[in-house]
Amino acid sequence: MPANTRIYAGGAFAFGGQPAVDDLLAAGYSALIVWSVHVTPTRTLVLNDTQFVANGVYQEAQPMNLPSRLASLRKAGLQIVFSVGAGGTQDFTNIGALLHQGSGPGTPLYDNFNALKQAMVKAGGDIDAVDFDNEDNMDTSVMVGFGAMLAAIGYASVAFCPYYQDQVWT
Repeated sequence: MPANTRIYAGGAFAFGGQPAVDDLLAAGYSALIVWSVHVTPTRTLVLNDTQFVANGVYQEAQPMNLPSRLASLRKAGLQIVFSVGAGGTQDFTNIGALLHQGSGPGTPLYDNFNALKQAMVKAGGDIDAVDFDNEDNMDTSVMVGFGAMLAAIGYASVAFCPYYQDQVWT
């Protein structure tokens, strides 16, 4: 049985073009974790420093061609996971504030994560999971609410990247 191996990939993958895809395929990884999606207070989704979803529309501020490149990896058998959050950010604080505005169609958080998923599906791929790299807001109601919203959109799984405050994760 081959080992399951995952790799976090950020800017080098986002802007690495086809050579980055080829390198990942040759390396034999079983999953790519796209790191790191940030949720801004202005209600946009940013991949590292590049806005790529705003107002319910997938539109890369700088060309990455991300949906088609991720679709090619998924068709080759890799799982595609998007990681949300990171140290030194306020992503889950922003998610909590946006959830207070609602979590269904027509709300900024729902519409943006729906646009992200639909862009991947339209390109022939999908997103297998969303990883919660929550390092700023340990309010479990925010994580549960965000996960429920993602499930309502059609995301199949969430994963957690526990950071601190063990009692929150157990």
